[in-house]
Amino acid sequence: MNEGYAGGPAGGQASAGLFNACVAAARRLLNGINGRDVYAPQLAGIMSMIVTIPSTARTAGAGGVPYPKSTTANLLARTDFAAILGLLPNRVRAALSRRHATWGNELLALVRTEANDPTIALASTVFPNPIDNKPQIQLTLGEWFSGLVAGLGVDTLTEENYPHGDDEGEQLESLGAFGDRTDAPLRNQARRPIFEFRQLPAVASNQLADRALGVWDYIMRLHGRNNS
Repeated sequence: MNEGYAGGPAGGQASAGLFNACVAAARRLLNGINGRDVYAPQLAGIMSMIVTIPSTARTAGAGGVPYPKSTTANLLARTDFAAILGLLPNRVRAALSRRHATWGNELLALVRTEANDPTIALASTVFPNPIDNKPQIQLTLGEWFSGLVAGLGVDTLTEENYPHGDDEGEQLESLGAFGDRTDAPLRNQARRPIFEFRQLPAVASNQLADRALGVWDYIMRLHGRNNS
């Protein structure tokens, strides 16, 4: 299902506090870039979805998370994050590539705040503990963050691109599993990354129709269509 561009408040999922922090971080990253005020909220929406994964992995409670994609909250990015970032304008991507060290530090600061843990480092793993008695996912925050924007950009938190072996990588399942696949544009709009809504099954049955119609209206607006 196509959620549309991840430019709404934290991609439609995170708290206002996290989104505002992501906007401030995005503005710093894009300092001196023409159109910063337009692109910072778009970048912030993507950043918030990235930050949500390691933060949720650390705040899930004593039982931990049941599987990696459960850390994605409302929206699971099926298009990988490197490809989503690649949909931003060239000058934005170039700035992030030049400033990839600052990019990593800004994301790290957001994770520390969201997880309320100042000891988290770029050398920390994305998932702090083994999940469901499976091999520890050894990918570090620094590896993941830097890879997203350095050079051509690769999302290493995907089974396809995971660098530490198949036994770990196969746990990532559908995280970014569509790679660079996007939905075709409607009218003159840009291509759209693909997201999976993960919360509708938790909606009470007497609210399901209204919630589903609300999602439909949201998708239509993001595609430049009215609701009539």
